[in-house]
Amino acid sequence: MGSVDRSVEASNQRYRGMLFEQSIMDAGKPEVSVVLPVYNESSILRSNVLLVESVVKGITSSYEIIIVEDGSTDGSDRIAETMSQENPRIIHLHSGTRLGKGNALKKAFKYCKGETVVFMDIDLATNLRHVSELIGLIRSGHAVVVGSRLARGARVRRPISRKIASMAYNLLVNVLFYDGVFDHQCGFKGFNRQALAKVIDDVSDGDFFFDTEIIVRLKRKRFSVVDLPLEWTEPRVSYLHEGPLRMLFKLLALRFSL
Repeated sequence: MGSVDRSVEASNQRYRGMLFEQSIMDAGKPEVSVVLPVYNESSILRSNVLLVESVVKGITSSYEIIIVEDGSTDGSDRIAETMSQENPRIIHLHSGTRLGKGNALKKAFKYCKGETVVFMDIDLATNLRHVSELIGLIRSGHAVVVGSRLARGARVRRPISRKIASMAYNLLVNVLFYDGVFDHQCGFKGFNRQALAKVIDDVSDGDFFFDTEIIVRLKRKRFSVVDLPLEWTEPRVSYLHEGPLRMLFKLLALRFSL
């Protein structure tokens, strides 16, 4: 494709995005909902939410940002509430007790109003240039976009032990479910609202296995799922959220329940 053709195609994509955005605005709903799960992130919360908003509003003027704050004890709740009072596009969903990541995300997904739902970890391990790519893929007709640290083209900086563990886990998921997805647990995903609504009540896990379960269920319903290779940097503070035996048990339980 020549440079003129590429320029025309880029212009056409921007035009289609503008038309889609306008149609959603005319319907009185935001085009994009960005969901940020938060637990005890007071040191980075304000700066990272503002950074996310600066990126999103460069893509669409029709958006909402939902901080789903899950029983924080370090003042994150007060920061999130203040930000929501300062900016009507920022919404704070608070839980007085810890729900777990999966339950918090389910709460936010049911609340949000956007036709495209994006969720990302508040540590912003994923390079934010991928936000535009993700939204573009949903606009083009994909039901689900899964950020991937393992797909060809990904650029990842993390300890080799974590890479091996991630590869082994995702290989096991594919052996059990044949879903063809490279990276089920990465905290950067996008959904078409209609697809999300079809499975959200069926997802039973309330913690970190939620990420895998929702993708498996979406694939089982034959929704279009595409991998998006990421530039991704391991956070300086990173925790194994659930032990490998617990994750294995949950995988087997899901396999026999479907």
